[in-house]
Amino acid sequence: MSRQDLLMDARDKLLFEPEYAGNVREKIPPKSSLRIPWAWLSGALCLLQEVGEEKLVLDIGRAALQHPDAKPYSHDVLLSMALAECAIAKIGFERNKVSLGFEALARARCLLSCKISLGKMALLSQIEESLEELAPACTLELLGMLHSPENAERRRGAIAALRELLRQGLDVETSCRVQDWPCFLSQALNRLMATEIVDLIMRNLYEIYAFFFMIKLMVKSRAFKKTSKMAFKLVL
Repeated sequence: MSRQDLLMDARDKLLFEPEYAGNVREKIPPKSSLRIPWAWLSGALCLLQEVGEEKLVLDIGRAALQHPDAKPYSHDVLLSMALAECAIAKIGFERNKVSLGFEALARARCLLSCKISLGKMALLSQIEESLEELAPACTLELLGMLHSPENAERRRGAIAALRELLRQGLDVETSCRVQDWPCFLSQALNRLMATEIVDLIMRNLYEIYAFFFMIKLMVKSRAFKKTSKMAFKLVL
């Protein structure tokens, strides 16, 4: 089924079979859902993405994957959903919303990891590389969110990500592409409350090597000077 054939079939149904089209001007919804063969589904999802209906692509894709008849087409459906997430990520980056773009790419990676055949695609490695590069900026953006109930979960995730970066110790600059680690840490600490900084240190006590590396860098940052005395008092 070519792209043109798919578009022409949809056009004919909407023009000549009113139950599928409804009436936009009079706000009359369609009486029947447009049904297409399973073999056309992935092509239809791609067309929906082209016209900016990424959310609809994801909704239809999730619903389709629950149906046993979709199994032979799951590869293409999952790929269509992953591409929709990539489109959502692009929109987020264009709006300077790094965390939204990062989260969309993470969902795309998850979708591509569902099947071995998709895992072999170059797209997956490209997404993983992008996530690695974006992790520091995403962490800082999430840490800068307001302390509100709706942001609590995402903020906890950012603190966990920061803790993981600290745990990696001297390898952190290579593994997460931080170009200026002391500057990054200073910005992160400026976004944390004193109690969060203390908790960050206490949770890393058992990683002795990472702990001393963390302290060495923290002393260099202006943000840590305000809370260093309290932190060391609790540690000792």
